[in-house]
Amino acid sequence: MSENQEKKTGVWHHALILGAIAVALLVLGLIFRDDIARFTVRLFSGEITKESAKEFMQSFGWRGMVIIPVFSMLQVVLTFLPAEPVQVVAGMSYGLWVGIGLCMAGVFVGNNIMFLLSRTLGVKLTRYFRKNIDIDLTGGAASWRISLAVLILYFLPAIPYGLICFMTASTGMKYPRYIILTTLGSLPSVLIGAALGVIAIETGFLVALITLAVLIVVIIVMFCLRKKIFAAINRAIAKGNEPHTTAHKVNKPNAFIYKSAQVLVGTYLRSKVKIKISNPFKRLPRPAVVLVTHPSFMDWAYAALALKKDLGNFIIARYYYFHKKLAWLVKKVGTLPKSMFTTDIESARNAFRVIKNGGLLCLMPEARLSTAGKTEQINHMSAKMLQTLGAPVYTVHIDGAYLAKPKWGRGFRKGAVVEARVGKLFDSELLMQMNEAEVVGEIEKAMDYNDFRWLSKHPEIKYKSKRIAEGMENILSRCPDCGEEFSLKSCGNSLYCEKCGFKAAVDERYAFRREGGSGGELPENLQQWYERDEAQLREEIIADAEYVLKDKVRLKFPDPTGKSFFVEVGEGECTLSREGFSFDGTVNGEPHTLKVKQNEMYRLLFGAGENFEIYYGKDYYYFIPSDVRSCVKWYTASGILNDLTVGNGNG
Repeated sequence: MSENQEKKTGVWHHALILGAIAVALLVLGLIFRDDIARFTVRLFSGEITKESAKEFMQSFGWRGMVIIPVFSMLQVVLTFLPAEPVQVVAGMSYGLWVGIGLCMAGVFVGNNIMFLLSRTLGVKLTRYFRKNIDIDLTGGAASWRISLAVLILYFLPAIPYGLICFMTASTGMKYPRYIILTTLGSLPSVLIGAALGVIAIETGFLVALITLAVLIVVIIVMFCLRKKIFAAINRAIAKGNEPHTTAHKVNKPNAFIYKSAQVLVGTYLRSKVKIKISNPFKRLPRPAVVLVTHPSFMDWAYAALALKKDLGNFIIARYYYFHKKLAWLVKKVGTLPKSMFTTDIESARNAFRVIKNGGLLCLMPEARLSTAGKTEQINHMSAKMLQTLGAPVYTVHIDGAYLAKPKWGRGFRKGAVVEARVGKLFDSELLMQMNEAEVVGEIEKAMDYNDFRWLSKHPEIKYKSKRIAEGMENILSRCPDCGEEFSLKSCGNSLYCEKCGFKAAVDERYAFRREGGSGGELPENLQQWYERDEAQLREEIIADAEYVLKDKVRLKFPDPTGKSFFVEVGEGECTLSREGFSFDGTVNGEPHTLKVKQNEMYRLLFGAGENFEIYYGKDYYYFIPSDVRSCVKWYTASGILNDLTVGNGNG
């Protein structure tokens, strides 16, 4: 800041202070006169009653309804003024609720003034109270626990409201959070003060004295313990600023939270879709493993409903542990975080712990949402894991969930039906006698589903949506007429090509009907279209021994604070080939390279129209390509290349 700018800022600061003083004096001069002093003397001399208090305050007319808020505002701004007499007068004169309202109106205005003064005068004023409040404000600025500190300070004596407001504003807290916190923090003491005024008049001096004595004892105790309270707050702040970690030692599901979530989510789902459950078992034996098909995001909920009274420990993507608040919830219901398609020792240990403790381990062997409404390839490692666990295996087979809410679509489709049935797959003895190929074969047979095939058996089902086609361009790569990649767009119930005249409508059973274009062969539905795109890409890769997929990307990492899922950290170029996958670019301005060999990866994961991603050891990379419609190609190509170089199902 230049010298001239500093002078201008100083002049502005002084002008603001003088202006505030002038306005305050003007308000006081217009509103307050000698009669206020006489009222105060009568109040504290015990000569006033409830009726006379009301009558006296009402004699001021409109000024009576302004005096209390102005006094409340002044006791915030002029920090040496005590707040309690104003609150007692308000309770005596206007009753509990009106008195509280008048006081809070003044406190609200005062808090706003202090926020402006703090922002204007800055560090000079904050130094004053930092010496008297032994709280780590610097650390608190980065922790939500500073809110707890602020609320506690309002209950400590000898710390005026105004100083608390300065402290809160000095942390850099944004205005909406500041004003809510300081207003709510002052509410309890305002309520107590107004209540004392009511008690003093309606119940007599003795009851008011006893109530006041109890409050004084509480305040004295808190004052004597203030150092311990400050220390506890600082410990909480330090804990809140610890880097967020996704590491988790699995526990049994919290029955109350699990059942509550089961009821709430179940009620929500049943309001969206018709759910049919078939479960011949009253209770599954313990320990046991439950394999769940994975056509949609909500399969964990359908499975939990199908298992009824059985509380399962579900293995879920570590992704859901990146957000601190969500992580707390999923931990409470007993989930196990898993880094998908990479070695995860923690997840394996947790799985064994569930079985050892006699629990119900629930997992989805596909490990990703279905792309086109049918079973995704299952990694052969699932068979090895089941045989190592050595527990009986059951299944939850789900049909219709993909069509109810597909990976690429938004919201549920009206008229949707979802069927979930529980069955038995292996006894533990039989499982241990089978070889790996036999186990894989039985798993694939049990997990086989195809929602379009299932829909053909239910002609009565019709899906109603005004945007049933929206998002399909994030699964379908090529125009069927011109063959251009990533040229498709969707709007409402239509899909069209930006390069040629192709256009198709999607009906209430997800079937395509041509509305424009050259009149070439059109796939019957999305699944057939995706299979055709996949087959064409496979031919290209097989024909080109040097096949390479490249693109410029933006890179995100998990948010280390856990306040959000991701933060953008860099950019660069991704490459996928028979050799493996690589990223060359920057992270936080520094050069960064990632290289993953084909035998170290199984598949890239992807979010339709959002990103493609990879877990690598303890790290997680979230890539956003130049055209998000290409994310599906990265996923499909990674599977084809891995199958060709490593072997189907292995990796």
